[in-house]
Amino acid sequence: MPWCCIGSSTSSTPPISSDALLPLSANQENTQPGLSNHKLQPKTAILVTHGGDGIFIDRLRASNWTVENVSPSSVEAVVTRQKPLVILLDSRIDDLATIAKSIRSIVEDDSLITVISDRSISEKRRRSLAKANIVHFVSWNSRDTSLIEFVARIVARLRILPALYTALDEVEEAIEVCDESHTVAYVNSAYERLTGCVRGHCVYLRRRVSDGFSNHDQHFAPGQMHRDLSLKSIRSQGGGLVDAPISEDAVRLLSSQEIYAPSITRFRDGDRIATQYYDGLIRLQQPGRQRKRSVVDAYRDKRSTSDARRRVSGEVRQALENEHLWSFDVLQLERVSEHHALSQLALKLFGRWKVCEMLQCPEDTMTRWLLSIEAHYHPVNAYHNATHAADVLQATSFFLDAPSVATYVVESHAAASLIAATIHDLDHPGRGNAFLINTRQSLSILYNDLSVLENHHVALAFQLTLQQSNNINILANLPREEFGSMRSCIVEMVLATDIRRHFEYLAKFNQMELTDERESEREAHSITICNMLLKCADISNPAREWALCERWAHRIVQEYFEQTREEKEKALPVTMAFFDRETCNVPLTQVGFVDMFAREAFSCWTQFARLPQVLKQLESNYERWRSMADGWTSAHNNSLHS
Repeated sequence: MPWCCIGSSTSSTPPISSDALLPLSANQENTQPGLSNHKLQPKTAILVTHGGDGIFIDRLRASNWTVENVSPSSVEAVVTRQKPLVILLDSRIDDLATIAKSIRSIVEDDSLITVISDRSISEKRRRSLAKANIVHFVSWNSRDTSLIEFVARIVARLRILPALYTALDEVEEAIEVCDESHTVAYVNSAYERLTGCVRGHCVYLRRRVSDGFSNHDQHFAPGQMHRDLSLKSIRSQGGGLVDAPISEDAVRLLSSQEIYAPSITRFRDGDRIATQYYDGLIRLQQPGRQRKRSVVDAYRDKRSTSDARRRVSGEVRQALENEHLWSFDVLQLERVSEHHALSQLALKLFGRWKVCEMLQCPEDTMTRWLLSIEAHYHPVNAYHNATHAADVLQATSFFLDAPSVATYVVESHAAASLIAATIHDLDHPGRGNAFLINTRQSLSILYNDLSVLENHHVALAFQLTLQQSNNINILANLPREEFGSMRSCIVEMVLATDIRRHFEYLAKFNQMELTDERESEREAHSITICNMLLKCADISNPAREWALCERWAHRIVQEYFEQTREEKEKALPVTMAFFDRETCNVPLTQVGFVDMFAREAFSCWTQFARLPQVLKQLESNYERWRSMADGWTSAHNNSLHS
């Protein structure tokens, strides 16, 4: 099998020129074979202004840029629709910093936002704009458009890279991509087959030397090689590779199956909280069918919000009124229902989504099933209890309500996601997977240390459901094939909530292409969307309104405090040492969780689901936590309540 190396200056194979990745300029003749029918990289910009144009804008248009003038009130809609490469903000518009921050929350990561002004910007205003990551400024009278042109070239490179690496992975030749110092950054599948080295887990690799391949194996330091997968939004038409390895230590901890590396610079900066989140929650251990209806088709004409057939108190009915809103207060429902928030909420939501009709299940059977499931959650847990399950269920229903989500989710998967949300933390002991593994609990032995709790949650749910004596089998009337399909979907969705596989599912969601109308592809896309939906619902607390966000944070911190205390008492490895009641800075733990897990997941998800308000709330809460961090002392930890 042939072998070629890309990027080595000593290679006999000519390296790919970086110029080959640049877009053709508008006045450059396209003479390359096979490119005559392809469109050039569009050069689009918008100017947010109340006034007219200037010399700089004229120069852009003369360079074949499409520049559209828009008002501040309509800029968000235009940005969402057009996804321009460049956004120019007139410095004369009112409340410039607020508008800039609003645009930054919805704009593509690879878009450039620049302020255009007829005078120098004061230092105070520059600092205000810097909070929205606006650091570039140009003059109305400038004739220099080189910065804008440079952005277009860089974006073109970023957006072509995923296609390039996909093509390299399909070829039959063994390919390694390395830099001038011979550090390997990528190998393709053929390379793996030829050498036996697995991407992300190689210990020895051959290195190319000036006189050809060495006959001796060269040691390949852990962390020098990993497969980078962008975690950008599916709407960004691709995105670039992670710009550098996470860190030698973090990559060493990835198992051979974990090729999904987070693009987080906090590892490289030695961030203690980010590293311990990774160690504690992901790494864990130290060493041709009938076309199915979409949710839109299935529920367009048969939604119902009536709970008239159920006997509920006035307080409970009032608490349930806003279950369709993101601001829904599940903790209020917990209080007025006397800790029966899950069964009360599920009865209403399952009725609205017609889950009983989908399962051909009597409503009284569903009621008994919900009460049984609720009874198997541990009320003594500060966080992982039935109310948390109710919170995740409500978020799942809210996300399914988004038209852009419902279009792609088939009816049976919608029902499966609601059931999965209900059972996703069933019988949670209030201790994480790492604790169960380190204490050699029977569950960790049973499930071979792999997604221990997640496997237990879904397995117990089916054990309870299928027991003949309980008379709660909500799946009893499903035909065998439909039962198998429903069970498979529920199992996969619950397993997707394992935080250890967070980046894997995020990458799969970002790589999804929603253009194939084949039934098999349509169902696969629906499952991928539901997996991502449930993951975001499970970690949605940081994106809730502040009052709820803060109270949920206190609950999870309390649970982690207790786990850390027990680990220390039993001389066990401490899962996340920063959750020590005597030293913990709670605001910093929340900031770290958003940086590590929530921001990128919600950026991708809310853009797909078209729910920008959820991401805005996440960022607002994030800034509030950051502002609290400096003044936090250990004394605050003693006043936390669950």
